[in-house]
Amino acid sequence: WQQRFKVRFGFTPPCWHNGITPKSRRILWQQAATGALSVVVGARSALHLPFATLGLIVLDEEHDFSYKQDDGIPYHARDMAVVRAQHHRIPLVLVSATPSLESLENARRSKYRHVLLPIRYQAVALPDISLIDTRQHRPAAQDWLSPPLIAALHQTLTAQQQAVLFLNRRGFAPLLLCRNCGYRFHCPECDVNLTEHRYPQRHLNCHHCGFTVLVPKQCPNCQHPDHLSSAGPGVERIIDNLQQHLPNARTFVATADTLDTPAAVSAFLEAMQNRAIDIVVGTQIIAKGFDFPYLTLAGVIDADQALFGSNPRASEQTWQLLHQIAGRTGRHHLPGRALLQTQNPDDIVFQSLKKMDRNAFFAQQRRVRKAASMPPFGRLLALIIQSRNARLAETTAHTLAKHSPSGMHRLLGPLPAPISRLRGWYRQRLLLLAPRQIALQPIAQTMITRTKIPANVRLKVDVDPYNFV
Repeated sequence: WQQRFKVRFGFTPPCWHNGITPKSRRILWQQAATGALSVVVGARSALHLPFATLGLIVLDEEHDFSYKQDDGIPYHARDMAVVRAQHHRIPLVLVSATPSLESLENARRSKYRHVLLPIRYQAVALPDISLIDTRQHRPAAQDWLSPPLIAALHQTLTAQQQAVLFLNRRGFAPLLLCRNCGYRFHCPECDVNLTEHRYPQRHLNCHHCGFTVLVPKQCPNCQHPDHLSSAGPGVERIIDNLQQHLPNARTFVATADTLDTPAAVSAFLEAMQNRAIDIVVGTQIIAKGFDFPYLTLAGVIDADQALFGSNPRASEQTWQLLHQIAGRTGRHHLPGRALLQTQNPDDIVFQSLKKMDRNAFFAQQRRVRKAASMPPFGRLLALIIQSRNARLAETTAHTLAKHSPSGMHRLLGPLPAPISRLRGWYRQRLLLLAPRQIALQPIAQTMITRTKIPANVRLKVDVDPYNFV
């Protein structure tokens, strides 16, 4: 992005994010406060810089749910940008090819002005999106690539073009178990299975707390040495699949594990630009604005992965993510296409993607969310109760619920969080749901004031939650 900015405007803007040095942070902070900064590009924390002469905020990919901070003080960078623009009385531009339903609804109510780009940059054609029904085109045993996707990969590499395969699972396999006794390797601090990784060595890792242990030579439960089995695919396992079908393909795994420094990202970008990589296998990190002239094929291994669950935005986020993945292809002179492997090809998410009919999808989502009074047609507030003692967390959550005042809001829960234990803390969740005209913060404040929260219990208040685990 810095390089593109320099080509257009003649200079490289400084960057603000958690990877820059303390010295650079101090200099940028002072320059912002004195008005010496003309432009800065940064992550969500850049919105807190003390700009003396702020005149414009541009929030790129405004739909991206990673703009919501969950650790520390919960806040949404898009909402923070709106507040800051209003405070300074300056323009704010929210940019996205797949806008959030919240922003589309604000535009529908004329709260925002909606500027629609009817065609792609430089009039490049949109990618062709096809669905692969894996109930009919089944991958072989211990294989996760369907025959149509394998054929498309062969065609792409024969044409000396590049492909990307998307699977939002880091590591080799999401589960390692013993086929003899059924033992599953579980994180000692979190209520999740350990993920198996093969690189740089075979180990098990918790992606929530960071716990890591080498894979043992035998089952710790039954002591059998030959029955440990990897269940399901991660991106590293897809690389093994590719080596079976395309042994000469030059592959690269793009995840938070491999693209963890600016230098690693730069090396990856250079390799793609120089066509030293044929196939990239990656998680959602590959959806983040990459622009490669010879990338013409996107394959989604498991398009259904995030479609079902407790998140009311699951369909919307799946649609946005898959649209962004498909949008990495055909961005220059070569046409692009995307193949989505799914067991639910008739779902509105996939049918609207296939037809590139954004309006139909969001009209359906609007009806569903409005009927359920979910945002943006209602308000949500989450109370997350955490304790090292499971019973204490449960008791405190029920006490909070008992002290909920009567009113137009609904109380959902309390229930154990889907990940009921995280980093050693047992977690209970309460959700407050109310119409848009009802402010939930005073209701939550009343519940908290009426409840004596034990000293060894943590209470987190999350207004408009995006994370439901």
